[in-house]
Amino acid sequence: MKIIKVNNLKSFFFFRYLLIITLCFLTIFITGRIADMNVLLGWQKYNAYGTSTTVALNAFSLVGNLGNRYLLIGLLGILFSYLLYLLLRNYIDRKNYLLWQTVLCAPGLLIYSNSPTKESLFIYPCLLFLNILCNYLSNNSIKIFNIIFAIFLLILMFAIRGDQSIPYILLFLFSIFLKYINVGEIKMKLKFLNSLRNAFFISVFMNIIFYFLFPNFIDGISSYLENSFGVSENIYRPNIFDGYNQALKIFQLQYLSLFPTLGEILQTPYKIIIMVDSLILIGVFIKSWSKLFNLIDPYKYFKKVTLIIFTLITSIYFSTYGIIGSVNLGSSPRLRVNYIPIAIMFPLMLERKIRDRNLSSITPNK
Repeated sequence: MKIIKVNNLKSFFFFRYLLIITLCFLTIFITGRIADMNVLLGWQKYNAYGTSTTVALNAFSLVGNLGNRYLLIGLLGILFSYLLYLLLRNYIDRKNYLLWQTVLCAPGLLIYSNSPTKESLFIYPCLLFLNILCNYLSNNSIKIFNIIFAIFLLILMFAIRGDQSIPYILLFLFSIFLKYINVGEIKMKLKFLNSLRNAFFISVFMNIIFYFLFPNFIDGISSYLENSFGVSENIYRPNIFDGYNQALKIFQLQYLSLFPTLGEILQTPYKIIIMVDSLILIGVFIKSWSKLFNLIDPYKYFKKVTLIIFTLITSIYFSTYGIIGSVNLGSSPRLRVNYIPIAIMFPLMLERKIRDRNLSSITPNK
């Protein structure tokens, strides 16, 4: 298939850089910082140091001596924008350009992947890993070196972001399993809303089972989240975090992880941007997976594989990000940045890979 290139891709990334500068500068001006940047730059003492914090401290100590927040953002924005351009330029063409434009301009992604945060260190190895995985899923064979490199990237991702890398590890294991095990075929057309609904109820069921099997672990996690995010101090959100042991509240929690309450908007109007960020990500998530579903519709086996992967990825969101994000709205967009590559960029990348190849060669005789 002939590649339909986008002529103004570099211009778009320059425009995106201007958006990065604008949003990051506004965030610093309004709140005084971006996430834990003061800690990671060594400007503020922090008592608890885990592996991910240590890795980030060592990485950002190289630029921390510059001192000026705005200068740092300007330089990091250039560096990370160029890295993103190199990683994604072969996946963007005229057929998916609008979707890529939309997701890459999501406010949360602009702010938290271009500043001194763990997310900035995490997202770029993620994209390298997903590139290898897309090649793996869209080809009959793959070099052993690429598998070893993918494992190395997963280890690096775990060191950078800890449990935020678990969805990627699970996706890797599932992909290997699905590549070599015949899981059957699916003849009916994949319908996005039906698949989304099924994934949601699977996540609810799994949360109930997980809490039943490991109540002490869940209670410990819940207490940690309450203390870390000051749940009891927020009058606009549940004052006790019980997302895993009260399943009926899961609808409310899913909403609270995406949107501010009326009281929050009235108290801090700038949180409207979080609502805009959520609407952008929801729209691109729906469209990217729908495009992939439509592309693979004639291929019964690959439809089944894609449905399983979609269910895995979406259930992870409902089970974790959609619950934990409800604790603190300000932290929710930052946490979602770790999930955007696997949830939105992955289907866009895979759809492009499949379009560039003869899909019938993916799984012979299936």
